[in-house]
Amino acid sequence: MWLVVVVLASLHIMSIRNGPKWLFYASKPLPLLLMIGILITSEATHLPYTQWILLGLSLSLFGDILLMSHRNKSLLGFSAFCLAHLSYCFSFALISAWHITPWLPIAIFGLGGCIYIFFRPSLGKQKLPVAIYILVLMAMSWMALEYYLSGQTQSSSFAILGCLLFVISGMVLAFGRFDGQSIFSRQVVMVTYYSAQTLITMSVIAIVIRTPYLTVINA
Repeated sequence: MWLVVVVLASLHIMSIRNGPKWLFYASKPLPLLLMIGILITSEATHLPYTQWILLGLSLSLFGDILLMSHRNKSLLGFSAFCLAHLSYCFSFALISAWHITPWLPIAIFGLGGCIYIFFRPSLGKQKLPVAIYILVLMAMSWMALEYYLSGQTQSSSFAILGCLLFVISGMVLAFGRFDGQSIFSRQVVMVTYYSAQTLITMSVIAIVIRTPYLTVINA
């Protein structure tokens, strides 16, 4: 199943420049649909963590479809992605039992502030949406790090790596949109985007594989 995810994601990335258009549109949502299917059929479907990740994947899929179908629905697509990140954020907070490291939010939101200041001169009327997106992205990264620090498991490692790739994807997208479009920026965005979603999905599968950890969660 994972091989099919990789093949479909690769087809979409190749179709960005080389087409055909039908392949571009048809292939974009399929990797996420398969990831949703993988989680629905996994042994961890009943876990709250899995359910929040499924909600995040579904919202991401909805955002992808909105952005493909109507350019004037970009605000709705943006909102769907923000809600997806918040779903991931809540899932990480939940599974880490709301573990809090006092200095961590200062460092992460400070980094987010630096990113915003860097792009601010080029944002024009997009200042508020970009500020909101950075805030949500940093909140998700914070909770993923808390999950990792609460217990350095394979699942938490996948989660934090996925969030890191989401940050990279957002940065590349911002560079392409606000600081000049690179001919390969869309490809890099999609590689990091699919990789991030895959790693976060694998953070659920890693819980199933780690049977003792699954027992602790169910206790």
